[in-house]
Amino acid sequence: MPEPARPRGAALLAMVLAYLAVAGAIGAVVIPYGMGPSAASIAYAGSAAVAAIGIWRSRRWASTAFAVWACIALLNGLVIGVLLDSGPVRQAIFFVAMTGVLWLLYRYVRRLPAAGGKE
Repeated sequence: MPEPARPRGAALLAMVLAYLAVAGAIGAVVIPYGMGPSAASIAYAGSAAVAAIGIWRSRRWASTAFAVWACIALLNGLVIGVLLDSGPVRQAIFFVAMTGVLWLLYRYVRRLPAAGGKE
């Protein structure tokens, strides 16, 4: 019997995370040395790639991988906010808004059915 189709929301989220992984990897290479956090870009790209794979393949650990990526994304946003000197009010608004969005997405990923017994 064929496996049930992947939910469209999960497929879309996995594709967006894969795109963000590529963008993070390019950012790590393109950002000139001393101008930005390239190690943070590598961590962002790697965690986005792992989360995309976990969601795409419906693994049990997908929600954990997504949570790790979300934390790294929030930290990167705060670092970029400090580097751009966007001000504490804008940083707080960004942090609260993005935390809310990422929390809702995490709840969605957590409720996705895992592929039968696959780690």
